Amino acid sequence: MDTYNLFSFQVLVNNTMKKYGKLTYLSTLVLVLFVSSIVKSNAVESREYNINDSERLVTKGNKKSSILNYLQSLQKNKKNRVLSGQNIGHANFSLVNAYQKYFKQLKEQTGLLPAILGIDYGSETFSASYIAQANRLLLKHWNKGGLVTVSFSPSNPWTGGGLKERFTGSAKYLDIIKQGTEANKRWYKTLDSIAYGLSQLRDAGVIVLFRPLHEMNGDFFWWSTGSDSGWAYPNEFKKLWIDTYNYFTKTKQLDNLLWVYAPNYQSNNEIKPVDYYYPGSSYVDIGGLDFYDNNFDRLSERQSYKKMLALKKPLGLTEVGPAFWWGAHPQGEFDTQKVIKAIRNKYPSIVYFMFWQGWSTLFSSTKMAIVENKNAKQLLQDPWVITLDEVNWKQERFIK
Repeated sequence: MDTYNLFSFQVLVNNTMKKYGKLTYLSTLVLVLFVSSIVKSNAVESREYNINDSERLVTKGNKKSSILNYLQSLQKNKKNRVLSGQNIGHANFSLVNAYQKYFKQLKEQTGLLPAILGIDYGSETFSASYIAQANRLLLKHWNKGGLVTVSFSPSNPWTGGGLKERFTGSAKYLDIIKQGTEANKRWYKTLDSIAYGLSQLRDAGVIVLFRPLHEMNGDFFWWSTGSDSGWAYPNEFKKLWIDTYNYFTKTKQLDNLLWVYAPNYQSNNEIKPVDYYYPGSSYVDIGGLDFYDNNFDRLSERQSYKKMLALKKPLGLTEVGPAFWWGAHPQGEFDTQKVIKAIRNKYPSIVYFMFWQGWSTLFSSTKMAIVENKNAKQLLQDPWVITLDEVNWKQERFIK
């Protein structure tokens, strides 16, 4: 019986005893039926989450190192060397519908599914029930042999304001990791919500490509702002990253995470270099670049690609899609094959890509996903592209 169901059982017993003083025949019958339903539910759940024989083999080694070994090996392949991926959205925004659109419709259209499923645990608010729903989708994909990645988009812990409020108020940047401050209390409340979701995946044996504090080199989100509303100093951001890393890995014992450092490519001189906030090799497993544009030559601007390679980590396009700004967005006419063609011809060290989900406003609809754009089948059938049915990190040669 899990913690939630045990809590519910205890509440039922306590309320019955409080009202009747003892358990009546009827209340006993109710309790028996309640416990039976839990046992039945957990039995079904355990069958669904059973570890198969190939999984037993890989548990003899270390799943995290096996996946890393697999990622590092991909660029040596003549084919099947780039994992396909699709992010489906935030946990608090109609995830089930998003999965239907971005995965099931893609399967109907192409007969194939991406190797990696991505989900953001929430935008500014984090609900245990929504995160649990997200985890069910992630676990389902993992059990089919795929890989999963999780990000999260927290509100400003200094002010309690929004994700994009680049302002610390009267606080200092490092108040966020200073015990007892309001910023610290807010931040750790958020981290606890995220850690609880990740712990459910850990307990189910799922390894997560975990991408916190993304695009930190841009002026997009609060975690890159300074106390004077300018830029955070590199040492400030690094301390925030390392504190988060230690809290999750040591305090919360989340040993199922591969940490992904994912700046935005340096699209202009206002954005900091991609390695400006790099927290150090000991705290990062995978590197990534977020890139939205119709011209993939730009990915190498200001040495973005070259500097990420210098970190000597497996490299992914952690967010990718067409230009989304007015006048440049192709409205579903983007050729998705551009991504793999650019990787093959210019950026051959990239080992996975994650198309982002589309979004809508009152005035426009932005189409970013694989299924929303052109040549989805040709992309997934490309000899270099790995789809869900081709993921093979559990091979013995990757297990150490």
